Order: sequence, then C-alpha cells, then structure tokens
Amino acid sequence: MSSRRLAVAAAALAVIVVPVGSPAEPPAGPDTVAAVDAATGAIGQVIAVGRDPLLLTAAAGRVWALNVADGTLSMIDPSSGTEKRLPLRETVGVASGGAAVWVAYDGNRLARLDGRTGSVVRTFRIGGKRLFRLRDSGFLAFGGDSLWLTIPVLGQPNRRQQLARIDPASGRILAKVAIPGDPSVPLVVGSNVWILGRVDNTLTRVAQDSLRARSIPLDVLPFGVASGAGSLWVAHDFGRSIWRIDPRSLRVLARIKLGQRTRGVAYGRGRVWATTETDLVALDPRTNRGVRRTTLSLPRHDDGPIGVAVLGGTVWVSVE
Repeated sequence: MSSRRLAVAAAALAVIVVPVGSPAEPPAGPDTVAAVDAATGAIGQVIAVGRDPLLLTAAAGRVWALNVADGTLSMIDPSSGTEKRLPLRETVGVASGGAAVWVAYDGNRLARLDGRTGSVVRTFRIGGKRLFRLRDSGFLAFGGDSLWLTIPVLGQPNRRQQLARIDPASGRILAKVAIPGDPSVPLVVGSNVWILGRVDNTLTRVAQDSLRARSIPLDVLPFGVASGAGSLWVAHDFGRSIWRIDPRSLRVLARIKLGQRTRGVAYGRGRVWATTETDLVALDPRTNRGVRRTTLSLPRHDDGPIGVAVLGGTVWVSVE
C-alpha cells in the first residue's frame, strides 16, 4: 500500500481535534459580512448587510448574501467595499450560475440577475400556487445546465420533500425526485447533486441522468456540504465536526472535531473553510488538520458566523 493510501486509512480511524484559539482580530458584529485573508487569517472589511444573512455565495466577482429575516439580497463589491441591497420581497434561495445569480422568491418565482450589476434579466413563475416560503425550503443550486430547487410540503418541513430539476431557459419543471425532510442547499458536483437531510441525518447523492438517489447516515443535524480535494466535506451542527467523505464509495475518511457547533463549509485556495459559533476555521486537506482559527464574533445564542464563500484570495463569512 502506498504512503498516501496509508495516510488516508489512518485518518479514517482518527478523531482529529482542532484546538480553540483566541486570535487578536476584532470580532464582526451581527448582520455583517466579513472578509478574511486566506493566507494570513487577518480580518479586512466588515460590511453591514440585511438581517440574518443565512446564505452566502460568490458570482461574477461579487459576494451575495441572502438576508432571510427581511427577505432581501445584498450584493457586495469587494473592490470598493460597498453593499447594494435588492428588495426582491420574500427571497429564500440564491445560487451562482457563472456570470449570473439565480434567486428563488415570492413563493413560486425565479429570477436571473446580472452578476455584475444585480439588475433583473429575466423572471419566471413556477406554476400557479405557492411552492416555498421564508425558512421553509426553496433552496437553490445551478449545475448541469439546470436549476435545482427544494420544494417542501408547506408548513411541514419534517416531511419528505422534492428536488425539482428546472429548465433555466423557460422555468419549466423537467423532473422531480424525493429527498429527505428539512434539506440543505443542494450542491452540484459533476454528474451528481448532493443534499443533506436534517430530519433523518443523511447525505443523499442524486444522479443527474437517472435521478436515482442513494443516502448514507451522518451525525446529528448536518448543516452544510462542500466539495474539494477529491472529497466531500460535511459540517455537523450538534456534532461539532467536519466529516470527510469519498464521493464514489460514500465511505467516511475522517472525522475532524472542531470543538464548537459547526455550520457553513466551503473549499478554496487549497483549504477547507468551516464556520463555527464564533470562528472561521481553516483545514488542510493533506493532513485533515486545522491550520488556523480566526475569531469573528462573540458567543451568542444561535447566532454568529454561518455562510462562507471563497473569492480570489479572500474568504467571505456572513455573521448572523
């Protein structure tokens, strides 16, 4: 067996703890988005956004924060540090589509925005009735020339839901597949769509061609999933850890303890980036170990760092 395979096998058996640090950088306040230098961990700009910025994505050189408490979308220009807030009424889902940004809003509407300016390019209505609402699914992803939208049984988030494949040219639903209740934002990687279920604590892989689904069990309350370095990385809220998973075999390769409730996760600049109750943690995928913590927020009940996105040499973190 090669040394690399031996290292991976050893990591699968180990529980790796990242110690909690106390960096000297000043914390970011609630309802902000903070810029963290990927190389040094230094906090740069801290920009005020709308209330409760749950979701964060990057597109066309901009950073986008979905503010679920007021249903708005914040567009941040990193070069100027300015924020433009878009009042799209009840905004529930946001996804990057290259040079475009897609938004799910107002119960059954989709909008395509210009990723540079935030102007609305096109809108669609999906059917004649409400399909989702604030904090009740409507999460969105773009990939495989399709939009992927989670559709709940309204008012019953714990029941099994549907993942709809939507034609971005017409807004027409092309297919649906059953997924677990209380799902995460879908993640499209290659020919598969990945989605977490917080009711039954699972990771589900949906093949784009056949829509066949396969699930594996996870720790309690999985929160976010990212792809990078040949693996999937799943953040576990109550489990206070990141799990590294082989996307082909669905075998767990490592369980990395972070010492705090773990929420958002992203990959970029050769690192896995995870948000906890107060910190942004950088993990090295070569060793499955933490290399740095940056404290962004003081401890607050059910608040703190949550969304994370990588743009160039900067890691952007939203703070509830």
